[in-house]
Amino acid sequence: ISVGDTFENLCGGNKELATSLFPYLTEALGGDVVYEIALLSSIVGMIVPGLHSLFLGLKITFKDGADNQIVTVNSKRELFRLIELGYVGINLDAKIEAFFRPKSVTIPSCEDLSHQLPATLSMTGKKVLVIGGSRGLGAWVAKLVGISGGDVTITFNTGKDDAELVAQDIRSYGGICDCVHMNVSQDLKVDVFKTTFDYLFYFATPKISMNKSSVFDEDLHEIFYNFYVRDFKKTVEFFVPLGVSRVLYPSTMFIDDAKKEFKEYIKAKMEGEKVCDELSKNHPVKVVKPRIPPVSTDQTLSLIPTVKENTIDIVLSILALMSFDD
Repeated sequence: ISVGDTFENLCGGNKELATSLFPYLTEALGGDVVYEIALLSSIVGMIVPGLHSLFLGLKITFKDGADNQIVTVNSKRELFRLIELGYVGINLDAKIEAFFRPKSVTIPSCEDLSHQLPATLSMTGKKVLVIGGSRGLGAWVAKLVGISGGDVTITFNTGKDDAELVAQDIRSYGGICDCVHMNVSQDLKVDVFKTTFDYLFYFATPKISMNKSSVFDEDLHEIFYNFYVRDFKKTVEFFVPLGVSRVLYPSTMFIDDAKKEFKEYIKAKMEGEKVCDELSKNHPVKVVKPRIPPVSTDQTLSLIPTVKENTIDIVLSILALMSFDD
């Protein structure tokens, strides 16, 4: 790939910003060199492999000035989604390693899902709140509830565009769906909703991160705890007095598998399961807590491909667990 005079335009370079962020390095190497090093990240993100790639590392050899810039693909390892790039530049040459991530998971349309919907699943007349319904399992649940006759409301925190796409798909099919911005970590307000609800699905989650160290990370656990325990309990206790009689809490099969790299995540989910039992005991609500396997969502996209369960089968089993027949 010959980059030539268009290199800075392709990479969106800003020399002044690059040198201001690294003043000591600029003093040692010079502004042009620091600027060129900074642009190497943009090669990965904007040229090869492109969007959603991850910069892994680089080796740099400095040299006297040259006239143009060239990027080559030296090697590509499909199994590990790893690519090595060669960069011949003006002030330096470099070898760059980067991961190219799998494509984002696409959720089937309501029209496609309708052909896989069992005749026994009917949500007619039910008002359902799906917290975190803009992506992943939440979006799957929202669509299946919508096409089976339910009046569904999905909440989002940051994914407004994604939530609107889910809602529009449900409406285009003939279903009812509303979108509401909601941050479970903040005070909840009933006046943002157009209706009360019968059922609540809780899919609020932070980014799920691994910890390969043997040392338990208290800060990471606190992030998970806040979503899966503190905010979950607060949310259920807020909506039960308003009519919610059934709640879905998605636990994880990682508890059974005892995956050590997810120890903080697992502990928080186990604590959440205990809260589910307490809520069912102390409030007029049924809370179900299935341990769900890692299905194919953007959260589970892996740099090393793994076999996933069939997502629709998992989601249908979740809906069945809620026992919709009163």
